[in-house]
Amino acid sequence: MSLVVGTKLAPPAERPRWHDRSGERPRCGMSDPLVQHDGEAIDLVAMIAHDLRNPVTAIKGLSQLALRQSELPPPTRICLERVLVEANYVAALLEQLVLLHAVEHGSPPVPRPTRIDGLITSAIEQVARLGVKTIWHPPARSSTRVVQCDPSITGSALAMLMGWIARSADGSPVEITARSGRETTMIVMTPRGLPGVGKTASAQPARGQESEDTTSRHTGGLELFIGRRLIQIQGGAVRSEAIAGTRVRLAVTLPGGRAAGRDG
Repeated sequence: MSLVVGTKLAPPAERPRWHDRSGERPRCGMSDPLVQHDGEAIDLVAMIAHDLRNPVTAIKGLSQLALRQSELPPPTRICLERVLVEANYVAALLEQLVLLHAVEHGSPPVPRPTRIDGLITSAIEQVARLGVKTIWHPPARSSTRVVQCDPSITGSALAMLMGWIARSADGSPVEITARSGRETTMIVMTPRGLPGVGKTASAQPARGQESEDTTSRHTGGLELFIGRRLIQIQGGAVRSEAIAGTRVRLAVTLPGGRAAGRDG
C-alpha cells in the first residue's frame, strides 16, 4: 500500500457521525452506555471504570511496595516488575476509555492550532511511563507545522496508537516521522528495524497508486480502537499497513499542515 500525504479531508458535514442518536444502532464508536437496571438508568462505562480502578490501583501499589524489598530473588523481582507494567497498562486503558466515553457523550474536542512537535513530544512522554520506547525524527523547521486539534485528546490518542504498535511488535521501539502538506499533516509510526523507517519518502505514494486503508484488517486491541476513534472524531484518519508478521505501520492524518510558502 502507499500512504498519501496532503490528502484533502472531507468537510465535517460529510464525515461519519461519531454517535448516531437517531435511534439506529451506531456503526462506529461506543454504543449508548446507559442501561436499564431495576428501572434505573445506569452509566455502564462509568460503573466499569469505577469498579476496576480500585483493584488495579491496589495491584500497582502492592507491586511497588514489594519491589522496595532489597532481598527479593531476581526471578521474583522480574515477575513483579512485569505485573507493575501490566497494571499501569490496564490503568491507562481505563483512563482512555473514560476519555472516549466523555468525548462521545457531552465533552467534544476543542480544536485549536497546535504545533506538531509539541503534540508528539506529549504522546512520547505518556507512553514512556508505560515502558514504550520511541524514536522521534522531527522534520526540518518542525515549529512551522501546525495541526488543528484538541492537543490533550490528540496527544492521548497518539500515545495509545504508539503503545499498540509497540505491543504488536513484541516491544520494539516505535519510530515516528511527520510530513506536512498544504492542508493535512501525516504522522507515521513504524516498529524499528524495518525498511524505510525514518525516511519521509516512505510515506509517499508511488505514481499511479492510490491509498489503501487496511485498518479493518488490524482491528484487534482496545488501544487501537480508542486511539483511532479519538482521531476520527476530530476529522482525522488512521490507516494501517501490514509490514512483516504481526508488525503494522500506522499513518495518522490530521487537519492542518505547513504554513504557505514553507518547504518540507
